[in-house]
Amino acid sequence: MRKLVFSICTLIPALQAICQEIRVLDANSAVPIEHVVVFTHTQSSFVQTDSLGNANLAGFGEFTSVTFQHPSYHSLTMTKEELANNSFVVKLVEQIFEIDGVVISANKWEQNPDEVPSRIRSIAPADIELQNPQTSADMLAQTGEIFVQKSQLGGGSPMIRGFSANSILIVIDGVRMNNAIYRSGNLQNVINIDPNFLDGAEVIFGPGSVIYGSDALGGVMDFHTADPELGSKTLIKGKGLLRYASANNENTANFSINIGGKKVGLFAGVTRSTYDDLRAGSDRTSKFPSFGKRLQFVQRINGIDSLLQNDNEDFQRFSGYDQWNALAKLRYKPNSAIDLKYSLHYSTTSNIPRYDRLIELRNGLPRSAEWFYGPQEWLMHAASALLSTKTALFDQAKLTLAYQDYTESRVDRSYQSPLRRERKEGVDVFSANLDFDNSLSNNRQLFYGVEYIYNEVNSTAGMTNIETGISSPASTRYPDGGSTYSSIAGYASYKSPISDIITFSSGIRLSHVQLESVFNDKSFFNFPFNDIAIANTAINGNLGFVYNGPKRTKIDLLFSTGFRAPNIDDVGKVFDSAPGNIVVPNENLKPEYSYNFELGFRRTFGNSLEIQATGFYTMLDNAMVRRDFTFNGQDSLIYDGVLSNVEAIVNTGEAYILGATGRVHIRFEKSVELESNYTLTTGMDRVSNVPLRHVPPAFGRTSINYSKGNGKATFYADYQAKRSFEDLAPSEQNKPHLYTSDGALGWLIFSLKGSYQVVNKLQLDIGIENILDKHYRPYASGISAAGRNFIVALRGNF
Repeated sequence: MRKLVFSICTLIPALQAICQEIRVLDANSAVPIEHVVVFTHTQSSFVQTDSLGNANLAGFGEFTSVTFQHPSYHSLTMTKEELANNSFVVKLVEQIFEIDGVVISANKWEQNPDEVPSRIRSIAPADIELQNPQTSADMLAQTGEIFVQKSQLGGGSPMIRGFSANSILIVIDGVRMNNAIYRSGNLQNVINIDPNFLDGAEVIFGPGSVIYGSDALGGVMDFHTADPELGSKTLIKGKGLLRYASANNENTANFSINIGGKKVGLFAGVTRSTYDDLRAGSDRTSKFPSFGKRLQFVQRINGIDSLLQNDNEDFQRFSGYDQWNALAKLRYKPNSAIDLKYSLHYSTTSNIPRYDRLIELRNGLPRSAEWFYGPQEWLMHAASALLSTKTALFDQAKLTLAYQDYTESRVDRSYQSPLRRERKEGVDVFSANLDFDNSLSNNRQLFYGVEYIYNEVNSTAGMTNIETGISSPASTRYPDGGSTYSSIAGYASYKSPISDIITFSSGIRLSHVQLESVFNDKSFFNFPFNDIAIANTAINGNLGFVYNGPKRTKIDLLFSTGFRAPNIDDVGKVFDSAPGNIVVPNENLKPEYSYNFELGFRRTFGNSLEIQATGFYTMLDNAMVRRDFTFNGQDSLIYDGVLSNVEAIVNTGEAYILGATGRVHIRFEKSVELESNYTLTTGMDRVSNVPLRHVPPAFGRTSINYSKGNGKATFYADYQAKRSFEDLAPSEQNKPHLYTSDGALGWLIFSLKGSYQVVNKLQLDIGIENILDKHYRPYASGISAAGRNFIVALRGNF
């Protein structure tokens, strides 16, 4: 009978789509498994099972076998006939230790992580739901493997292997977000990505320049938003989220809907979040009982800046903001060989107070009465065309075209001054990527492609007297005559098994980057040049080996190089980096290069213990850092009425970063496990013999996880080691208001979170972060972290 069903499904086209509806269940409990990745080895596309364990294979066209993969279950490959023999029900067996599943970030195509020599951390949708991060920055921090700095509540600057800001790359749906004004200081652009729209994310640690080009020195954060699902008949499904968090009175509402037919699908969603002022923890160390307290704040009353006492010194006034995110995707898949997609991403915020500037003092009084970022607005149109057909040159080819419109502004006013300054920047980014995947004989693979990127930057500024309404010019942050930044590159990456247990990989990339900035107005600064033009060409590559032995033993060895070409922010910016310091343009800036060596190890011992460790050493040549400088022969200038020390981004010669990451995973029984991650990093500028700015103290997370039936829970500890004031980078020592006299204090907090499937389509999430209400401030942050925080969320789907 089953063979008859299979024959009918094969011979009658009208019934083929129906026969490609499959359901994936737990082999022991028969509970549906959500987020199972389903793919064929001849297609680059994949689908995921929904909350009922269902998925439709109609989009795959003709195939002989299909693979089912989930981090908590053993992978399973079945032929089409085997599916029919099992009535299109697939049963997966739970495994003792989770795997990372399919990874995309290494070469832009789906790959087995056991064949990739880089350290990659995957973040699954189930992890995002359990942790309930407010932003994508929080989502990254909650892995315990990525350190995140915050200058204000509306921010989050990831630090990866001693790199941050414009030295690590943000990629969303295959498009790089980094633009020409990504700064070397901490930045908050990752919050433009809504974690509620993600189908997953991956972080590749170490240089990713071969595949992704400039900026990928410390690593690549690769985010994947949900794609429209197709079906054999009209498929309509949706989901929603309502969440409240007490520490900043967060109110988040998210809704998304998917409408899919056999060839056309639409996904659309919107998220609205509001955040009040953040309450810090009240339990402070006895040595520094006032550290982090917001004792006073400025409020303008009857046209006069007035200094008011804070009635609750743990409330960090003013830090709250609002945010909107929207995503729309349209998909057309006329047959198994062609997959066309268009996506519209949009994110905007209210004004975001720059909290670290609001707590600065000058002569015992607030330095600023106002300091905030204007609405941070990001719009992206992206279109992609995927062709999956076997030719001599490729098995799959993908063209991705994108346009991004990014706007940011800074508004500040000194205490008891009527002059409010606003600086506004706009960046238009055009990009084109053409990538190929070619499966060669003997399980060898060749990935190659070309990329073109063009940035256009406009910068304006003005000063307004808030008492008289009179406006006047002000110095722009970037060259007022406009700036352009462009890059063209080609790359190739090759992977080949040397034997049954050893895989070899290598890659090379040639990049050419050029920029031009024009200075028209010299009334504020008498620049010794009218424009800056820089062109650089770089070649970088990698070489890796992976050994896969018994008991899931994996040893990987990788040597890789990376580069970062100076962008407009590095070369042409004028701004105050800290009270009494001004950064000026440097027309002689050159690219920095990294040379990275790493060794990784993973081993499973019996059925209860798995350990992982990775050690790395990175050498920076021509490292770009902020140092003392001269402007027209002067080492100081009057800036905003203050005599300021002149600084610039310069090439220092050499620097190094040395570090290690360890992970232990213990399964006590089927429902209870312990996981612990710990990262230790150090870095020094060899020329000046001073610490590097973006190297955080040792940090990590240890968690005990429980999962059974419809419920799951996690109890975890986050921690950071201390760093003495003498061991801080010079730029951090210039910010004494962010640290104690002992430097960055160490801290330890405990949190508890859980979720329960109340009914089939309704899930309740609850959590308590920082249970003991400890006051703590992550390294280099300008705002203290949340105190005791109660979280309640309700998730539903249809």
